Amino acid sequence: AATRLIINLFVSGSTIFGKAFVDAWRQASIKAAQGAAGRMLSVQEAQKILGLRPQCEMKEVLQKYEKMFKANDPANGGSFYLQSKVVRAKEALEAEMAKVTRQA
Repeated sequence: AATRLIINLFVSGSTIFGKAFVDAWRQASIKAAQGAAGRMLSVQEAQKILGLRPQCEMKEVLQKYEKMFKANDPANGGSFYLQSKVVRAKEALEAEMAKVTRQA
C-alpha cells in the first residue's frame, strides 16, 4: 500500500512537473519569437548591410536595395536569409527617413 502511494505521488508529481515545463518552454519560445520579430535594425546596421555611407539619399538606398535584393534571389542561387536582411535594412532606413521628415 505504501509502495503504491509512493508510485502514485511520483507519477502525479512527474505529470505536473512535465506540464509546467512544457508550458514554460512554450511561453519562452513565444516571447523569443516576438522579441526577434519586433526588433528593428539600427540605422548603422542597415547602412552596413546595404553598403551605404551615412547621410545617404533615399535614391541611393533604393538603388542598393534593388541590386542586392536581385543578387540574393534564391531562385538564382542566392540566399533567402541575406535577401531578408536586405529587406529589413531598407525598411529600417525608410522608417528613419520618415521619422526625420516628420520632425522637420
